[in-house]
Amino acid sequence: MLDKLKSKERASRVVEHRCTKAGESATGLRAKMPRARALLLKHWDLEHYGGDHDEFYGRDGGCDASGYGIPDLGDFAYKASSFRSYGTCTSVTGYEGARYGGESTTWDNRATPKPIGGIPALANRDNNIESWWLKAS
Repeated sequence: MLDKLKSKERASRVVEHRCTKAGESATGLRAKMPRARALLLKHWDLEHYGGDHDEFYGRDGGCDASGYGIPDLGDFAYKASSFRSYGTCTSVTGYEGARYGGESTTWDNRATPKPIGGIPALANRDNNIESWWLKAS
């Protein structure tokens, strides 16, 4: 779960990080999380929303103009092949480097497909994203 960015910050503070345990479902894990949260983004390691996935929640609600910055995807770095954003996160930028470095691609609601509807294949960014920036466009 992430905090919203504060003035001049470039990375959202991770408030809470949980993983499913053997035999535990993602639904069961979500039920244990605090209620005041908004689903921001899911990304999968296979195209068309398949395989393992990771979810990012905002403790303070959905995206605004400042948005949420995820500077390092940890074990999921260079594995994302598809993603879907939620709520007010209508602009998503994927960077090839940590802390928003290197080349990037932005998906927003002015293009098709739209990140809210889901990006089933990342094309030139497939398995080539290490950080995300999410915001309302």
